[in-house]
Amino acid sequence: MILKLLTGGIDLPKLAANVADLRAAIIHAAQKGRPHLGPTATVADVIYWLRCRIDALDNLVESRALAEDVETLRLKLERRDDEFHSRTMVLTREIQELTATVAGLSAKVEALTAPKLSDVRSRKKAS
Repeated sequence: MILKLLTGGIDLPKLAANVADLRAAIIHAAQKGRPHLGPTATVADVIYWLRCRIDALDNLVESRALAEDVETLRLKLERRDDEFHSRTMVLTREIQELTATVAGLSAKVEALTAPKLSDVRSRKKAS
């Protein structure tokens, strides 16, 4: 009773029992996921193990985020590659059309100049 009055109404034996129960529950829960902790594991061991697990999960989240960033960049690159390919195809088609036009114009120029050229050559031979 005096102890209860000195501690401000806190029942220290009950609190100690609750802490011991919590410690046992934490260690038991940790042993399910990490059997090598053993029965002599302290709460500090469990906290260390939990921090390692949290770090591992953080690293996993970061690596997945990085993987998503890489995938996004790959998709952007593929889209750019597709755009480049389509533009290249358009330019290739335009170059082919211009080449055909130049060939057609060259043939027309030759057809128009051939009679005059042969006339000039015949005059040159005659003179």
